[in-house]
Amino acid sequence: MYSTRTAAFEISGESGKVLSPEVDVYLKGNCYLPQPEQQQVLGRIVAGGASHDAIRDLPGQFILVIHDKRNRKVAIVRDHLGQQPLYHTLEDDRLLFASSVRELRTLARRPWSFDRRGVYDYFAVKYTVPPATLFEGVSEQVPGTIVEFSDGKLQSAHSFFNRTPCTPLTDQGANQKWVAQFSAEFGKSLQTVCADADSHRFAVLSSGGMDSSMLVGAYRKLTQRRFPTIYVGCDGYKNDKAKEAEFVSRLFDTDHRNVYVSAAQFAEQLERTVEITDFPLDSPSTVLRSHLYARLGGEVDVLLSGEGADSLYTGYYIFDLVYRFYSKATARELLAVLVRLLPLSMLPGDRGRKARLVRQAMISPPDEYLLQNDILISNNAERLSGMLEAFDPGDYLPEFKRDLSGHSKADILNRILGIYRFAYLSAQVGSLAKLDDAYGLEHRHPFIHCPMIDAFNEISWDRKVGGFTRKRLVAEMAREYLPPAFFRMPKEGFGVPIAEWFRDPASLGQFVDLLNSAACRERGIFRKAYIDQLLSDYQNDRLEEPMYEQVLWPMVNFELWAKRALAIGVGVIGTVQNVLATSWNFLTLSTSVSAGML
Repeated sequence: MYSTRTAAFEISGESGKVLSPEVDVYLKGNCYLPQPEQQQVLGRIVAGGASHDAIRDLPGQFILVIHDKRNRKVAIVRDHLGQQPLYHTLEDDRLLFASSVRELRTLARRPWSFDRRGVYDYFAVKYTVPPATLFEGVSEQVPGTIVEFSDGKLQSAHSFFNRTPCTPLTDQGANQKWVAQFSAEFGKSLQTVCADADSHRFAVLSSGGMDSSMLVGAYRKLTQRRFPTIYVGCDGYKNDKAKEAEFVSRLFDTDHRNVYVSAAQFAEQLERTVEITDFPLDSPSTVLRSHLYARLGGEVDVLLSGEGADSLYTGYYIFDLVYRFYSKATARELLAVLVRLLPLSMLPGDRGRKARLVRQAMISPPDEYLLQNDILISNNAERLSGMLEAFDPGDYLPEFKRDLSGHSKADILNRILGIYRFAYLSAQVGSLAKLDDAYGLEHRHPFIHCPMIDAFNEISWDRKVGGFTRKRLVAEMAREYLPPAFFRMPKEGFGVPIAEWFRDPASLGQFVDLLNSAACRERGIFRKAYIDQLLSDYQNDRLEEPMYEQVLWPMVNFELWAKRALAIGVGVIGTVQNVLATSWNFLTLSTSVSAGML
């Protein structure tokens, strides 16, 4: 317990500091700085307040709270890309903030209700888009922002990290300079996150894909020692990538292990994972990771992963599609006429679906294309209007519409990249941070490094996605560590046979009846007619393959989460460790921070 005249911090595993008689600072996370440098940065923050320049110098993943006792103000900072979750709400004369909505609710006095904006977001994109959450009156802090409160009110919210990248026009010489800088910054990032490798047990999560395989090679080169690599996959999955992960292990002489999850184990771990993340899940791969961490049982302290490379450095084929067929299309109108004549309906299954998506990219404006197809989203406005009660298609994904509005050929790719960086990525890494707390390990993501991102922003788009190569700069870096044979292998990471396991009554099939429960029907989220039709199609095996992951998966996850969320009252204790939760009373200037068991 640490206390002063006006504040009390009850801390487990984090650092609270009084840097002057008038200012308290609370820091949660890992800012990857030696203690003297960390102290210097925090000292500048105290001297200058929550200023952009001082905050931007703080690397890594963190939540920073600055309590200005003299001026009765609180500033809350979420790291540049939202690696640490952070939520807040105002209730009467109190400011409540926490790294878990569930813990926030234990501090609240009022009853809580669902927020339809957040619900629509989840079923559209499988996560909520900050600042929306699933509860009314509760905000998720936007990554890279400083939010200031005083006099019982939110006074201001401003960014210290650019939300939408801006790529200047560069000549070839400038490109070469920034490409070299991009590669150099990756090396610096890896050195920084591995600075304590001598005192911690490190492992690399190896998916068999390019990012994690490059990371294995880079870590081996940096440390010159053997270390564990781990692949996690599903029993019987047709796109299993264990062979690729084993190839990389042999190449770099690592202590490799494959961990496989059965259909029954996945179903068992699903409920546990929803409980830990306190959110209906977006990706099924989160369950695989949760199972893996439970199996590791404290064997590993730090797990390196290739997380962020796709979102930050154009790893999705939407970037290549928009670049080829919109930004650089010189005869777009003629192209649109020709591709409409292609008989793509003759192509079978998934191949035909992907071909139709490509054709749509060639003939549609990119904002319309992104909001209607499963590149950026899972369910479009038409499907949601049939699924959800009281859905207004005019209010569909307003944050994305705003970000994409008024686009030009020159800036549309930067706007798309901004959405992936600040919405999708923060949802991914935020879930991993919650798993970290539950299982007592720490994820570190060398690709999530602001100077590396800054260098990437300076490079022209023909170098980022040119030559029909997505994530081109990462691929060029990877060739320093991986042989040509590796790049001829097909790549896919952490896939899950969702449709097959939903058809198995001993696996995900056991959860489908949740949609037929009285609680689900009376909650007022789903249209009853939609539930009836969905269950009929499911029971008669008439569901199209994509519907299992796009519709059945989020609906089941929402119900698994909702039955727990609505059962939680003030003071309920669960099983997640080391979570920040704070209330601040504006009238008495009393602060309490708890990081106990949730």
